[in-house]
Amino acid sequence: YWNQRGELNFDRAESLLQRALALEPEFARAHAALADVWLMRATYRQLGGGFEVSRELAQLRASTSRASELDPTLVDPLAARAYGLMLENRRTEAGNLFADVLTRAPDNPTFLYWRALYAMNEGDFPAAQRDYAKARTYDPMSFIIWQNSGECSLVLGRYEEAAAQAARGHEVRKGGFVQSVATQAVASWLAGHRDAAVNLARSTRLPELQQLPWIKAAYAVWVLRQAGHDAEALTYANDDLSTLPADS
Repeated sequence: YWNQRGELNFDRAESLLQRALALEPEFARAHAALADVWLMRATYRQLGGGFEVSRELAQLRASTSRASELDPTLVDPLAARAYGLMLENRRTEAGNLFADVLTRAPDNPTFLYWRALYAMNEGDFPAAQRDYAKARTYDPMSFIIWQNSGECSLVLGRYEEAAAQAARGHEVRKGGFVQSVATQAVASWLAGHRDAAVNLARSTRLPELQQLPWIKAAYAVWVLRQAGHDAEALTYANDDLSTLPADS
């Protein structure tokens, strides 16, 4: 559930982990996994715009501390803590902790993926691409790794590769992933596949693809405007802007 993302899935994951902790309160891995849930909640609420995440970050810190206290050998809570530091914009601390985490667990796809996000935030896209490539090798069925690989390739100007990676992200997630469709639309346009790009952009409005709508509208609107469909793009933009929090 956690790996599928989305608020409902985070709730499901938390419920199962709390059941595990009710059976064994000192189960360190359950505390570490609970930290991951709070971490992704904070991430997705920030991406949604206008959300206060201090509670999520406080819960993250409490869960990582408890997990490390119960089992100091666990790397998982350190990785979650590093990501949390990145969300708090404590960039140097985050980078140092990610380096330590990957020294201890160099083949963990989630940790590699998180460090790749850190590298992208720092503007080091070649380093991010290397971590994404390793992460895909270790977990080829992670839709979110494929999706962000596509985002990275897009920035690097590798448009065909970006489109293929985003398409794979949409394919491997149960129910699809609208952001991957939008990323594929932009990459396809920049690769010269104009008709396909417009069709992909329009498909991001399908009801069945609205499980995680953030950011996708900006990509789709851009493609529609590039194609000269200004009125359609404006309607799309206005409709989606109306769904955002007022203070976003």
